[in-house]
Amino acid sequence: MQLPKSLTTVTSFSKLLALSMLILFPIAAFWLGVYYQQSKPAKTEYIPQEKIVKVYPSESRFDLLHRCGDYPANVMKATPCGQWNDCGMGPSWSSDCRYIAWSLSRGGPTWEGPLDPGEMITPFSSLPTPADEGVFLYEDKTGLIKTIYHPVTNKDVRSFTKWKNSQEFEFASESRNYSYDIFTGQITSE
Repeated sequence: MQLPKSLTTVTSFSKLLALSMLILFPIAAFWLGVYYQQSKPAKTEYIPQEKIVKVYPSESRFDLLHRCGDYPANVMKATPCGQWNDCGMGPSWSSDCRYIAWSLSRGGPTWEGPLDPGEMITPFSSLPTPADEGVFLYEDKTGLIKTIYHPVTNKDVRSFTKWKNSQEFEFASESRNYSYDIFTGQITSE
């Protein structure tokens, strides 16, 4: 198919039109690109920052709570020990506000009411231990909870005692005291 000669002839107007398109199109494309970039939300880059906290060695648990902030929702709060209640120690912030340690154990009778003749009661110590019992450590930087110790039997209950320093805390059983080092991950008997 042949186009008419008037459409294929190079004239001064066609030269000027081609030259203006060569100059104006890149400028218009650049301007549109700048406008589009400004309309998009800026990308934010997350840069983790360490907490800088002044350490006071003789602070109480409540002073630490005031200075470090409230406990996160996934950290178990201690409940008063009662006959059928859960019993916990802690939670308590470390002196540098980077970790929270606590313990949780359950206790009480396994059956209420009178016994019929010949009926047996299962001793509490022979029941399996629930998964949420033990000694726990929360790291504020990652938001993760680590189980430091989970009791094997109900007789083998450990409870959080206190922080020794910002990287080590104590927990105890009925007859022994233990220490846990956060950086090495080792439990030592004292």
